[in-house]
Amino acid sequence: MKTEVKEVTFKVPNKKEILKETATKIIEDFKNEHGEDWKLNCHEAIDNEIMKFQGSLEYWRGIRKLIK
Repeated sequence: MKTEVKEVTFKVPNKKEILKETATKIIEDFKNEHGEDWKLNCHEAIDNEIMKFQGSLEYWRGIRKLIK
């Protein structure tokens, strides 16, 4: 019995490609959901996510300082 081995290559997307794909998906979703006001709503949603992240980051930094 003869076994054939095939070479497989994987393409790992770079950061720029990931950001572009994500931005395109977000833009499409917001255009479909909000119509003409999509950009304002999109910016507000992104700002809210940034604020959540900053709050969480400050929380975990505070916890880390207490664990010494």
